[in-house]
Amino acid sequence: MFANVRREIREREKEMQRPNVAIVIKFYEALGRKDARALAEFCAQDIEIHQSAELPWGGDYQGAEQAMVFFGKVASFIDSKVTIDNILDAGDSVAVIGRTAGKVKATGADFDVPLVHHWTLRDSKITGLTVLLDNVLILPALAHV
Repeated sequence: MFANVRREIREREKEMQRPNVAIVIKFYEALGRKDARALAEFCAQDIEIHQSAELPWGGDYQGAEQAMVFFGKVASFIDSKVTIDNILDAGDSVAVIGRTAGKVKATGADFDVPLVHHWTLRDSKITGLTVLLDNVLILPALAHV
């Protein structure tokens, strides 16, 4: 009985989502499936991605091809899963607050760190992503990479 109520609530929440939030959620689903083709389809040709250069895959990436380079680099260093705690819908900007947890591929070191992803969208395409991890918590796991 309660499972049906929860399912109905989740379905209503999906119906109430505005388009940009739905796109971001679909992007995370494709990321979870490691579906590079779907990820590329979500990205605008002029997408810009920024992450702290303290991380081995960090830096600034411009354009759809470089976005795929970024996601490939992340996947080459870590195996992780994003857990979303909250989504802030600000129209053309969407902020995701959550955690990323997993293992460093080279060492097997575990990590579990808070994150904020700030997404910008235009015409149903992702035009920007700024990735903020708690570097103080993840850098020790990456120390021998």
